Amino acid sequence: MANVYPSTTTTISPFAEYNSNVTNRLTRMVSLGEDCLKGTHSCEVEIDSTSPISCLIISEGTFFKDDCLHSIDSNFSVDMSEEDFYIDHSGGYWNEAGYYLIVADYTYVKSKPAPAVSIKIIKPTQHALLTTAYLFLKAVLVSFNGATFEITSVHDFVPTTPTIRRTYAKMYLDCEDTLPTFVPSRDEGRIVYTRNDEGIYFGQSGRWEAFQSIRETIDTIACTVGQLGYVESDGAVYPAIATSLSKLASCVVLQVGYKIDGSGQVRLYGLAEDVPVETGIEISTGELCYLSGITPGAVTNVLTSSSIQYSVGTAMSDSTGIDTISLWFQPGSGAAIGDQLYYINSWTQDPISGNYYYDLTLSQSYPQIICYDDSTQKKIEPLDIEHVGPLLLRIWMPVNTVNLNITCSY
Repeated sequence: MANVYPSTTTTISPFAEYNSNVTNRLTRMVSLGEDCLKGTHSCEVEIDSTSPISCLIISEGTFFKDDCLHSIDSNFSVDMSEEDFYIDHSGGYWNEAGYYLIVADYTYVKSKPAPAVSIKIIKPTQHALLTTAYLFLKAVLVSFNGATFEITSVHDFVPTTPTIRRTYAKMYLDCEDTLPTFVPSRDEGRIVYTRNDEGIYFGQSGRWEAFQSIRETIDTIACTVGQLGYVESDGAVYPAIATSLSKLASCVVLQVGYKIDGSGQVRLYGLAEDVPVETGIEISTGELCYLSGITPGAVTNVLTSSSIQYSVGTAMSDSTGIDTISLWFQPGSGAAIGDQLYYINSWTQDPISGNYYYDLTLSQSYPQIICYDDSTQKKIEPLDIEHVGPLLLRIWMPVNTVNLNITCSY
């Protein structure tokens, strides 16, 4: 016979230290009277690596059931091929493919001996047996490999029935697997973190309000995580590339997926990880980065000449030895339409300082002047840029061997 009773401490159980319904209901200060898990990682259910075909491990954790606080004190093993774990095995057990429900079984009654927490299993065709008598812990997908049934994966909710899910205590910042339907009496003034889209929401008088203004949900199925993207006419994001004014970067892909279920996520501004670097380019921390005109969705530290986009951000890590960087994404104001380009290949030496200068006459005033080494196309800082007349700039360099491309823009 299988052991279905994990080592559990229950506070307060009938005929233990206290026997008072009033004392038990003190737990409602945390649980609000709802059967739920204490935290997101309480009583996790994972595949047992030593026996992955049919065995699970339920980890330590705390939950509320019938106004009693229960703590599973040590890891507990569940063999899904054991008959004793099943609530109803009249039609057999471990004999169906689909989502099995792992639940904690406890009902508060005044009895001797006192009731104890047990772990039970509900078969895929018996989900109707999931009543308030049980607390849902996890859903386990079981498949048939042609010879036997075996565990495929473990889930926080039943994908085919999302209302069957792990429920957490409604603390100051609650956790939900997916954003629940708004209930004013419960959710007004409540702050919720949702695990499926890593979002934070605040309950207003009649709806949820999202906090993440720099993160948005959109279809990103055509991209990979970290790529810079642009929005196409179909409303989806595609890898950006500096070969067309319509394909310049406006976001960084955080998650690949769809808008409808919240799985497609992009960042509009801020720190992004795993941003790909153009092949053959090495970027150092602190360097300005530009959208690549060669590798879709990637960045480079070389200004692209085909379709200039102002800097898309600053490198927050080195790419030496790897092909991605952390990027502080801060895209410029679009394409450099109306920019004026100048080329400097001759210099005059100043007899006093020994440095070299070139007097650049502009066609009009520009607030932004950027210099690039013509041989490497990398940004270069001159010794100084001196304003010597209404439309006259003096560019100073320590040597006369560098040819410069000058971009003047608004």
